[in-house]
This record gives sequence, C-alpha cells and structure tokens, in this order.
Amino acid sequence: MDRDADGVFVEDAETGMHFHNGDHFVGGGGELPSHHIKTMSLAAGSIPQACQGELRTLNPGLKRR
Repeated sequence: MDRDADGVFVEDAETGMHFHNGDHFVGGGGELPSHHIKTMSLAAGSIPQACQGELRTLNPGLKRR
C-alpha cells in the first residue's frame, strides 16, 4: 500500500498495477481472524494496535474488471 495524488492504493506485486478505492478488479484473496495475526511473522517489527483486527489479503496477479 502507498499513497499518490489520487489517494491510497494497493500495488499488485506481480503486475505493478495500482488499484485505488472504488476500482473494480478480479483476483484471489481472503481473511484471517485477528488471533492468527499474533502467531504470524508479518512484519519486521510489531504490528501497531490501530492495525490489529481482521487481516485481509490480496494475492498477486490482480486484473482490472
């Protein structure tokens, strides 16, 4: 995730495409309950309290719909 002049976007790791809020796309993903986050190594440091909760993931290879 990052921010540009159009706002916050998700960058697809495979295609490099940027998807902003409201864009339509197809691809895989899922959710994990918050208690799984505490047992996973997702970042170099601790996950801030404000970011804890359900984890939503997007798999690489998203395409515009």
